[in-house]
Formats: sequence, structure tokens, C-alpha cells
Amino acid sequence: MKQQIFIIIFLLTVLTSCKSKKAVEFRDVIAKQERVAFNILVGEGGAEEEKLHCLIKKDFKGALVAVDKIEQGFNNIIKTIEALPTEGVKQGDELKKSAIDYYTGLRDMKNREREEIAQQEAGYDKDSEKASRAHEQLLELNKEQLVMSGKVREKDEKLHHALQQFEKVNNLK
Repeated sequence: MKQQIFIIIFLLTVLTSCKSKKAVEFRDVIAKQERVAFNILVGEGGAEEEKLHCLIKKDFKGALVAVDKIEQGFNNIIKTIEALPTEGVKQGDELKKSAIDYYTGLRDMKNREREEIAQQEAGYDKDSEKASRAHEQLLELNKEQLVMSGKVREKDEKLHHALQQFEKVNNLK
């Protein structure tokens, strides 16, 4: 009798502590995308580094090509997350939405750099009045970029909160 009770308790413990394979895979894909984004933005030889090198050399066309690579990288991340199945994964839809919102915000913020690059190029115009207007416009764009950074930070916080909830609900911690 005691042995049967022990077996039942053991089985219940095992069943309640089991982690959903789907949830683990879902979380792993989300985590991998964070690493991909990191490599785009700060990885050695990444698109962001390429853009900065181009700007230093005043290669504005090259910088725009690098921004295209950044955009494509974030589009790939977003497509990967959009393709994740959420059926049978608790809080999967919430985490998926938060991740898509975050990476979309980050992509949109980085895309705004196209305008900054155009103004930087105009800042080197031989017409001093045009160059002065370009510098003024660049300051305005920087202010807008600051606002966008705050919005992306908020989306990042929502993503990390959703990830914590996801791990808690799916018993992944």
C-alpha cells in the first residue's frame, strides 16, 4: 500500500514538473533571434559596424546599403517569429506578439537612419546654407530618434515581461 502511494506521488510529481517540448522549442527560437539581432547591431563585421565604417569614410551610398542589410536582418527575424506555431503553447501568442512588436520597432528605428544619412551627406554640400539646413534637420531627426529609442525600450520591457510570464506558465524556470 505504501509503495503504491509512493508510486502515485512520484508519477504526479513527474507529470507536473514536465516541461512542454513545444514551449522549450518556442522559447529557444525567441532566444536565438535575440542573438541574431545582437550580431546585426554590435557583432564584429555586422551590418551596423559596416554602416559606421562607411559613414566614417563618407561613403553615404555604402551606409545606405548597410541599412538595407540591417532592415533585411530584422525582416528575417520577424518572419521567423511569425512562423512559430503557438498551438499547444501556453502564453505563446502573447510572447510571439511582444517579440514581433519589439523587433518591428527596432527595425523601424534603424530604418530612420536613412534620413539621417541623407542629411549627413547634405551637410557636406558646398552651399553653406544647404549644409546649415541639413545640420538643423539632423538635430531634429536626432530628437525624433531619442523618442523612438524610448518606445523601443518600452517594447523591450514588454518582451522580457512576456518571456518571464511564458517561462512561469510553462514551468521553464
